[in-house]
This record gives sequence, C-alpha cells and structure tokens, in this order.
Amino acid sequence: MEQLSPEQAQFTAPDAPARQDTPEQKPQRGKPAMEYGELSPEEQGKLVELDKQFASPQFVEISTPEFENQHMKIEYVVLDVRTDQEKAEAVKNNEHTVVHIPGYGSSLRSPDAFAKLLALREKKRVIVMSQPSTGKSDSAPKEWMKFSRKERSFAPFAESLSRAVDAIRANEAQSGNNLTTEELSVVSSSMGSIIAAEMAKAHPEKVKDLVLLHPGGVNEENVFQLARRYFPETLGSKIATKRRKPLTDQEMAEMERDYQETFGKSLQQAWEEAGGQGEFSLQDATQQETDMYRAVTKDIIQDSGANTARGRYREGLRLVLWEALTIAKGGMLQTLKDIDADTNMYIVYGSEDGLFPKEQMSKAKEALRDNPNVRTEILPMKHDEIYQRPRDYTGRVGKVLKDMAKRETEKK
Repeated sequence: MEQLSPEQAQFTAPDAPARQDTPEQKPQRGKPAMEYGELSPEEQGKLVELDKQFASPQFVEISTPEFENQHMKIEYVVLDVRTDQEKAEAVKNNEHTVVHIPGYGSSLRSPDAFAKLLALREKKRVIVMSQPSTGKSDSAPKEWMKFSRKERSFAPFAESLSRAVDAIRANEAQSGNNLTTEELSVVSSSMGSIIAAEMAKAHPEKVKDLVLLHPGGVNEENVFQLARRYFPETLGSKIATKRRKPLTDQEMAEMERDYQETFGKSLQQAWEEAGGQGEFSLQDATQQETDMYRAVTKDIIQDSGANTARGRYREGLRLVLWEALTIAKGGMLQTLKDIDADTNMYIVYGSEDGLFPKEQMSKAKEALRDNPNVRTEILPMKHDEIYQRPRDYTGRVGKVLKDMAKRETEKK
C-alpha cells in the first residue's frame, strides 16, 4: 500500500477538504483534482468559470516555422478568473502571463488540474497550448522530424508555440483587450522543458521566467535505456494509483503522531491555520488525494492514447519515436548554457523520479553556474506526480514567480 510520508503530509494535509459526513450521510466529495484544497464560495464560483474556459479551446493560425509560405493552426486555452483589482495588482507587481508547455505525449488536456490551480489559487493568467501533432493542433511537418542525431531538435516546436503566443496577443490587441503580457513566465514539465528552454534561448526578450519541472534531455543516452526507465516509471505510477487503498486506523494514528513530532503541531491545528473549518479527517484527505491521482491519471492516459492514434497511428507513432530519440540525444545542458543570464529560472526534480533522476540536478546547476538568477529544489515526488499532485507544484511555482517579479520591480 502506498502511504504519505511525513513530508508529503506536510504538503497536502492542511489543504484537504473538510469532513462533510453526518450520521445519516456518507462523505460527499466534489471534483477530486480541484477540490483537494478548501475552496471558498468565491473560489468555487471561479472554478466553474475555469471549467467553462478550459472546455472551450480556441485556435490561432501562424506561419509554419521553416515553411514561411505555409500555415498551421494551434489549439489553446486561456485561463483567467482574476478580478479587476487582481489584474491591476499584477500589473503593478510586474507579473507576467504564464505559458505552460506539457510533456511527452500530452496536449493541453493532460495538465488541466495543474493549469486551473495556477489560475485559481495563484491568480495567474495561464495559456496552455497543444503542441503541433497533439490535441486538435495541426500536424507538424514531417520535415521537422529529422532522424539523424545531429539534426534532431525541438526548436521548430518551440518556435511554433512562440508564434502562437504572438498571434494570441495580436488578436487581443485587435479586440482592445490587451491582457497577455509581452514578457512571459514559461512553465514546463518533462519533455516540455526542453521545448521551453529552446524558446527561452531563441527569444530572451520574451521569456523572462523559465520554470523546468522534472526536465528531460540532460543526459545523452541510448533510447532503449530511456525506454527501460520510462515504462516502469509511468506504468508503475498507473498501477500504484489503481491499487491505492484507504489507510487503516493504525496507519492513520501513526501518521498523525509522526506529523505532530515532526512539525510540532497536530493535523487538526494545521488544518485550522490553513482556513479549514470543522473536524479534519486524515482518511478523507488521503481519499481525496487518491481520487485526484485517479482522475488525473485517467486524463493523461486518454490524452496520450488520442495523440498516438492520430493518422491511424502512423503519424502518432512516428512522432513519439522521434520525440524519444530527441530526448535521448541530450543537448539540454548546452541549451541551458545558451540561455540569457538575465532569465530567471526555477528547476525542480523529484527525489523519487525514476525517469529523470534527481542526480541530473547537479549537471543542470553546473551548466547554469554563470546565471545568478537560478533557484533549484528537489521534492519527494515521482515523475507523474507533477500533475497528480498539482497543489504541491502550483503553490511553489506561484511563490517563485511572485518573488521573481518583485526582484525585477526592485531592479527598476
């Protein structure tokens, strides 16, 4: 049985939902991926609006990188439920629009919980796009997918997303609704971090903040070595999610005691300090987490399957093979070295990540030793938990982005 460590309990317990059961009624739980934390009535209303925004993707047309006489459509959603006052505060504090780039085999649909929480709890304007050949975006030209080692690169994908942001901004300007900032905070995960780094390298004037969550491409390796880690890590996560079981009374008592000894307060006290009302239930909190894991994992599986099935599998399989080969090529360290030293960076690895192990952090830090604006962190997480545990990441990302914006304002 998979259990929460005391460190994980610190991250999740204060934000767990209040107990709703009565003698006549069993606990009622809402949408697991979003009601994991206590939501105020105002936040609940904003969540409804975010659901509508996410369910209504839009499209922009751009000139195809490397084929200026061709055009392609990119699918995207804009998540923004800030009040006028919050928007004014964001301008005053020099905060940037967040662009999120998902990872391997994912369209904009995989990180929905992560993106919504970033918009809801961290009060960000968030744009999520489906990369070419994923979701409902047009297919990437076959010419992009060069299989010789020297030519393999995610640069055309990065350029397509950069142009899509420009097109979104241009459309907003025409409507008189200039909300997407010129400078961006680009947040990415896994393979998406390679694309994000390419964007930052090519457009230092545009990418002001760069967040890399469990980034790939640091090591140069045989693609079969990568596959040997990929399948156990991702399938293992899905199997563990399916097999999750409720905690026993003894396990709950042990966890509550460990939390008290570790943090000097009870879970009930931590819950109340976080704004929770009523009796805190560790069983409900862990069940809520299990529900969230299952919901997000189901979304990822469906999204990955749909992307692989494009073009009756031929196009999709060709793409995922090329992506795997390009990740295995490495090259991320050189890209990091080429990024402008004025770019603010935040890099996160998971101590339990079996796909891109935490040991790669030292190589990334060495590549960025000349950049004074780099923060790093290692969390007790597995690879898929980037999206399965969105609260643990969005809170940290939101705080770092605000700190970066504050520092930039002070420089001026």
